[in-house]
Amino acid sequence: MHIKAPDIITLSRALILLFVFSIPWEEMVVIPGVGTLTKVFGALSALSLVLYMAIHKRVYWHIFFSFGFAFVVFSWLSLFWSIDRSATFARVATYTQLFVAVFLIFQIADRSLVKQMMVAFSLGCWVLVLGTFHQYMLGIESHHERYSAPGTNPNTLAAAVALSIPMAVVGLRQSAIPVWLYSLLIALIPAGLVTISLTGSRTGFVLMMLTLFALVVYLAGLARGVRWKTVAFWGLTYGILISLAPMAAMERGFGAFHELISAIEGEPKPVEVEGANSGAVATEVSQGQSGVSVGEPGTLSSRTDIWGAGWDVFLENRWLGVGAGAFGSSVAEALEERQSPHSVYLGLLVEGGVVGLALWVLMMSAALFSCRSIPSDSRLFMGLLLFMLVLLFLVGNAEWRKVTWLLMMLPLVFTKTEGAARQTSQEGAKA
Repeated sequence: MHIKAPDIITLSRALILLFVFSIPWEEMVVIPGVGTLTKVFGALSALSLVLYMAIHKRVYWHIFFSFGFAFVVFSWLSLFWSIDRSATFARVATYTQLFVAVFLIFQIADRSLVKQMMVAFSLGCWVLVLGTFHQYMLGIESHHERYSAPGTNPNTLAAAVALSIPMAVVGLRQSAIPVWLYSLLIALIPAGLVTISLTGSRTGFVLMMLTLFALVVYLAGLARGVRWKTVAFWGLTYGILISLAPMAAMERGFGAFHELISAIEGEPKPVEVEGANSGAVATEVSQGQSGVSVGEPGTLSSRTDIWGAGWDVFLENRWLGVGAGAFGSSVAEALEERQSPHSVYLGLLVEGGVVGLALWVLMMSAALFSCRSIPSDSRLFMGLLLFMLVLLFLVGNAEWRKVTWLLMMLPLVFTKTEGAARQTSQEGAKA
């Protein structure tokens, strides 16, 4: 059977979009003995992309991948000095898979596929939105007066939905999109904002505030009549949905600012006490992390205590760290249990030392620098997404998340030479 190049391109792009669509809700569907459905889509898309590269016999490269490769290799080397080799092996295996995934996607990606991936991610977040509303209607709490889709963490869910809103705006700005797609994207915005409120996630609430910039820019580009109709639809839909949400979740979101001021000024303010599996402290058993109870008020849900313990470990292992993924083990004695770092920057400092954090910062810098090549009409939205990611890194564990590596890869596509980008786009069109 003769395999035609256009067929491979069509198959690869479809599998990539399925993979991206499933990323937001990957924790909701797990196949026994196999893993998540996202893992299946990822493996299939990887195979098709390898076949695509074999047929076209060309490889695109970007300095981002040089830094990324060095980061992955350094993480593997940390097995030699890791204080928790099983956790380190699990983490570096994840890093390796993520690096290979974004590298392969980069080979076929063009500007149209970037926008399609954003739309696919936004549509995937509808699964989170509907799942969260379903749990809320049934009265099934993820944590005290906080709701999230089955099998998901409220903080992780809120961050994904917040990131999806600027992506949805990018989709809405495209010309001649189908009515059904326009309807789903335009409705996702108020539904997503209310979903974030239902999670009670402080991090998600802060990111939600940033999405308003994307909404303002989108509205500014509309005709006056359409603009007010859109505002009226969003306002009415949001008002109806938010009236159904518990006030405790809203108060917790607004409490992010009070808690931050409290921590800075050293003036504790009352906050609720959460259980050991609190969503404020994202858990990831497979990565060797566990949740913690919220401690003293004014500690950002015990984050400052964790950061203090982590900093002490860093001072003793400045250059090479304690091994990738070994943060939990490194602070277990000081905190009397394993904890996740709740900060990408501190986590990498502890796990990889100055070398590990420097390589990660170089990767981030390469992604940010690539934004210069993005057309002006899309640069603002991509810059906003990366800025949201940078803020998320301050209080969340996202360096091993698929969406993190995917977002850092997207700007790189715009740095491909015009000829190469045009050629790939034409191949996709012919397919």
